[in-house]
Amino acid sequence: MRTTSAAVPSRPPAAHPTIADRKRQMVREEISAVAMRLFLEQGFDQVPVERIAAESGLSRTTFFRYFPTKEDVVLFQNERFGPQVLDSLCARPDTERVWEAFTRAFEDALTAAGTPRNGLPVVAVVCGNPQIHARNLEKQRAWRPLFAPEVARRLALAGDEADGTRANALTAAAFACLEVAFEGWTESDGGSDLLELLRRAMEAVSS
Repeated sequence: MRTTSAAVPSRPPAAHPTIADRKRQMVREEISAVAMRLFLEQGFDQVPVERIAAESGLSRTTFFRYFPTKEDVVLFQNERFGPQVLDSLCARPDTERVWEAFTRAFEDALTAAGTPRNGLPVVAVVCGNPQIHARNLEKQRAWRPLFAPEVARRLALAGDEADGTRANALTAAAFACLEVAFEGWTESDGGSDLLELLRRAMEAVSS
């Protein structure tokens, strides 16, 4: 059972989505599904935005109202992953040191998302395209401020220095290990166990 301290502020509750928010999310899901089908059939570079828009029943201008770039259509599949990892991290017992808690949080989030079972096609597109991969790293960097309070809290509980630089460095290192695991998984065409690759990467940094 996780123990909490009264001195630690809780995360603010998420706002309930409006009807407009839900409709927008449904349209984005439909566009993403169409785009991923085309990317897997023909290759990312061979599918222009105009083709995705046409097959989604949209104009090119309307497409860009939902996604700022073609790369973001792919990364929509991973949009919730960072917050899911954070939720899992916050749910881990306080007795776990931050690196162990990060490892377990990744495992929990990946399993909940079904990535080890059916996420290989999306991960392969992300890892195989420099533009998408770079955009994905930008999104991961934007998640660091979300993780900083929880990572700093765990560092303080363990008696370690809990400044923002240390918290950001640990978060960046953890996501770098995840990237290494993803790369090994795609290189093996799914033959290797993703969670085992993740554990080995995390253990290599902590050894």
